[in-house]
Amino acid sequence: MPSAATEKDVVAELLAKLSDLADQAVAEETGPISQKRLELQLTYPPVNREKLMGIFSKSDRFDLRRERAFVYGPTVKEAGRPLLPVVTINANFAASGGSKISVYVMCWIFYQMKWSVLPLRFERPPPNQMDGAHGYNHVQFFWSLFDNGRPLVDGANMEWLPQKQPAIPLPPINDAPSIVAAAIISLYGLIGARPYISDLQGTNFPFALNPQQASEPLSRDRRPKPRRRR
Repeated sequence: MPSAATEKDVVAELLAKLSDLADQAVAEETGPISQKRLELQLTYPPVNREKLMGIFSKSDRFDLRRERAFVYGPTVKEAGRPLLPVVTINANFAASGGSKISVYVMCWIFYQMKWSVLPLRFERPPPNQMDGAHGYNHVQFFWSLFDNGRPLVDGANMEWLPQKQPAIPLPPINDAPSIVAAAIISLYGLIGARPYISDLQGTNFPFALNPQQASEPLSRDRRPKPRRRR
């Protein structure tokens, strides 16, 4: 079972890679994506690798939200609707392996010439809460980063989102880094997420990372053939 230092180090590296690759992609951004990133940074200040590592080195318990430290991921461009993800975490790393972590993923989506936000929280509860209503690894919605009832920027119309149920179960996950990796996979897919999560290969990571996995649709020859009508 990984120690607190190991779990914390891996989580820090996962988030730092996300930030690094986003910085590389910024130069290619134009139009509404570039404008939205600059606008969001006024409310959610971006954190770079150096500052992120400094925060992680101070303690095993911290909240990046209160540190005003937010990780901007590369824009997701599938399905013709650009999605700009902003990630932050609240974590308590424990040497016993019972680390608690909440990963907040704010997904700003550009659709019909305007931006909307879909916020998702990936969570691993602490061992002493495993018998509660949310005593399992899960992902759920949220509309306020804190318990002050203050909606996210651009989220004044979001109060209808449920913040308790539905809480969608995740596969069995034994460590905090895999919760962060699950959030990254949700954004970029299993293949697109490889540059971020490749360090988890060979561990007990619950998602397959087969490098031979096909990244393209089935060819015409491999597609299931329709059954003949009798």
